[in-house]
Amino acid sequence: MRIPSNKYRQLLERYLAPQLGAVLLTGTLLLASIALQLAGPQVARSFIDAIQASAGDEILIRAAFLFIGVSLVQKAMSGPGRLLERACGLDGDECPSSGFDGSPSEA
Repeated sequence: MRIPSNKYRQLLERYLAPQLGAVLLTGTLLLASIALQLAGPQVARSFIDAIQASAGDEILIRAAFLFIGVSLVQKAMSGPGRLLERACGLDGDECPSSGFDGSPSEA
């Protein structure tokens, strides 16, 4: 059974359009979280490289604080992201179900 893509678009418009700002903010937080998840190992790698190169203490301390900062920001962003997901109904707990005909089904 193939469902036309315009039915998906109608479903998204119906349920997400009233909360467009929250949906965009959630998407932005998601992308920022992914970027921080990618940055953490890179900072750790630079710290290890600095140790192997016998770098000065100042560089090691700076890299350690940068890693801690990235981790703290990542944790701080996860809370508001989860709240926004719940507000938008994107957390999977109460996903609106539909017969893909544009009308919501009774839960």
